[in-house]
Amino acid sequence: MRTHTKKALAALLIVYGVTLLVWLFLLGSLDSQTFMVGLKSLSKATLPPLLVAGLFHRWLWSWKPIQMWLKIPDLRGTWEGELVSTYDTTKHIPVTFKISQTMTSLYVTAKTDTSSSLSSCAHLLPHIELPRYDLIFTYLNSPQGDSGLDMHWGTSILAVEGLRPTTLEGSYFTNRKPQTQGSLTLKKNVEL
Repeated sequence: MRTHTKKALAALLIVYGVTLLVWLFLLGSLDSQTFMVGLKSLSKATLPPLLVAGLFHRWLWSWKPIQMWLKIPDLRGTWEGELVSTYDTTKHIPVTFKISQTMTSLYVTAKTDTSSSLSSCAHLLPHIELPRYDLIFTYLNSPQGDSGLDMHWGTSILAVEGLRPTTLEGSYFTNRKPQTQGSLTLKKNVEL
């Protein structure tokens, strides 16, 4: 299990465990009849920690103090840039990426004038040698209109520097015939 996933799981268990201990302490300080009523409503006691865990998983993980501890880069948002393919290195094709992210999942979509792509799997992995992460994702690319492209699969690896990066750079390759590969350069759109 990856280190940031272990920390994320540990954080969720701590939130859940502390909340449950507080409820059990409160129930233990009651008389036996009230204790039994409280015990029957223990299922109600699990709702708040589950709600907190859900909020944590969806949004709270990216709160700066928590993110500094978990060390999970926040890639959510829209990224604009260009790709250059070995198919025609003279063309710099504009591309827009949209990245959706929770504490434990990532989804990447990409769009050009001639096609769109949707990730089938995406992961943030610590780089083997450098102090950074790599965003690695496999995608299905679907042509739009009469572009002359065929549907194909591809994989991309983008370098992620820091916890709140503003640029992503890397490469991709496809299973097209003939096989193509290329480079990607993206800048994060700052949403006001």
